[in-house]
Amino acid sequence: MPMRQLILLLFFIFCTGTAHAQYKIVKLDVDSVKVYLRFFYKSRNSDEIVNDSVTIICRRINADHFYLDKYLHDKKTWTKKCELEIAKDSMRITTRTRDSKSKSKFIYTKEQYFNAVEIK
Repeated sequence: MPMRQLILLLFFIFCTGTAHAQYKIVKLDVDSVKVYLRFFYKSRNSDEIVNDSVTIICRRINADHFYLDKYLHDKKTWTKKCELEIAKDSMRITTRTRDSKSKSKFIYTKEQYFNAVEIK
């Protein structure tokens, strides 16, 4: 019985750990600047710092709709309601890792991403 409980506990920890890390990559066009935001499934808010003065905050409404807030020097300048659309192409992602001999290597993958479309 203790071995069975240990296996169940490890399975539960693994499942909850991976569920919190799921996200969608969303491409935003904010004032003619392309910003890529990680839109997390489990959290209500996601944010991205564009530069020292501009911050973009995404507040989730449901799985496909969200509010997009732009803050300039910690003051809200505008709010838009957006919808997610699947992009037709894939995003190329480069990940830098190390192998067993501590030699640096790159892993190239492609991931699907979403475009944010403003709802008027």
